[in-house]
Amino acid sequence: NIGVRTVTAKQTAISRTIRAVGRVDFDEERMTRLHPKVEGWIEELRVDKTGQNVEKNEVLLSIYSPKLVSTQQEYLLALNNLSALEKSPFDEIRRGAEELARSSRERLMLLDVHSPTAGTVIRIGSRQGQFVTPKTELYMMVDLNQVWVYADVYEYELPWVKLGDEVEMTLASVPGKTFRGSLSYIYPYAEAKTRTTKVRLVFDNREQLLRPDMFAQVSIKSNTVD
Repeated sequence: NIGVRTVTAKQTAISRTIRAVGRVDFDEERMTRLHPKVEGWIEELRVDKTGQNVEKNEVLLSIYSPKLVSTQQEYLLALNNLSALEKSPFDEIRRGAEELARSSRERLMLLDVHSPTAGTVIRIGSRQGQFVTPKTELYMMVDLNQVWVYADVYEYELPWVKLGDEVEMTLASVPGKTFRGSLSYIYPYAEAKTRTTKVRLVFDNREQLLRPDMFAQVSIKSNTVD
């Protein structure tokens, strides 16, 4: 009669949603800087535009290099030697010719200018006719199938945040879609002016809808007590 209600007590999680503005960025662990392994002159740039997508092992450019030429000649001589000795009745001589051809081929392959990974070109450091050395950065590439998002968490909310928290994200440029990721890192220092701490979030981006420098609204689903 006095309105008393009862409920069965049960163990649950104390949760809280922390909202912040996020900025999409490259996943630094998926960035590749490509340098030549020899000195030489660029004869042709097959990939010559930023934003261009490349496949793994795709030929990026061609270089004229005296070292490449000499290594190529060594390989051709080794092949000729193998052709002359492959029917030798002496196993040691035949194996020596095979090993020489194999090692010469490996040295030539190590001087390649193929893409070591699939990704998007975000910087080109050389042009046709340029003399390059191993210090020259030919390309910077990044795999955009996964991206990082940075967000700032206020001091009073920081105790609620921990690694592995689930995160939801929405963007004005992708209306009606909610992206789901996780909190992967909490930076060990605070921003003096804003009194916030930066956190890093990870999101799958195989649909290529998330582009670096986009701004988003993020919601960190925090559970502090289990």
